[in-house]
Amino acid sequence: MKKHETIRSEKFRIPWTAEKKLELWVDRIGMAAEQKNTAPKLRILGLYAAVCCTAGQGYYYSEENGRIEVENGDVMVVFPDIAHFYQPVDQWGQQWIVWGGAEAARLEELGFLNRRNPVIRQSSALVTEAYSRLKSLIAAEDAASALERKIILLRMIAALADKAGGGPRSPTEKAVEKIRNLIDRNPEQEISVTGLATAAGVCEMHFRRLFKAATGRTPVEYVIMRRISLAKEYLSRGVSIKETAALTGFNNLFYFMRTFKKMTGVTPGEFQK
Repeated sequence: MKKHETIRSEKFRIPWTAEKKLELWVDRIGMAAEQKNTAPKLRILGLYAAVCCTAGQGYYYSEENGRIEVENGDVMVVFPDIAHFYQPVDQWGQQWIVWGGAEAARLEELGFLNRRNPVIRQSSALVTEAYSRLKSLIAAEDAASALERKIILLRMIAALADKAGGGPRSPTEKAVEKIRNLIDRNPEQEISVTGLATAAGVCEMHFRRLFKAATGRTPVEYVIMRRISLAKEYLSRGVSIKETAALTGFNNLFYFMRTFKKMTGVTPGEFQK
């Protein structure tokens, strides 16, 4: 696959107050017929999305997953930080639901969405049903409608996770999951990749490949992601920025502040407001 230009999507809406408090909101929904693009660009969406193919066929591509064929009835799951594109062989029909919020990332962390499996076969009915129910609610700003949108979204994600299924895991997959759980329980602790590989029972280079395949991130990236997630919890409770940095394993306060801004788009101080 040749190199493609990468662009970042700048199409977002500001969530309403009720949606912010619910920590999971539908950013937008849509449908369209699309023709083949002879010069596709990789796109980083910045949000999660479920895109179903309602007619025709094509493929999904990312550097992490390579090319995956997509048939009528399949659903493509888009992750916020994965550069990707998808396009038809000739033309196809699509419906999509885009969502964001702190709870969206937690659902991925819990395994309801899997970066290793961005195409879920013959599950478009789950997205089209959610789309139909959201149409009459999407413009409403009241708290009850925001909650109903969240419920519809959660049900769709749970159903997609169930449809994705998955067979028995290999010993190495189980070992990587064990290490992932270890990091999740204690992300603030000093962790060496060599030590993690030893605990998994594989060489360091092989462990790095296995871990990236399973999580979409390197071991170091995953640890930092979990530390920032933990930092959000402390900051939300009113813990000071300096203490939060120490509690989450950042020995350098300024490094913590830079990393937090890079990963969340706001400073720790802005997050606490």
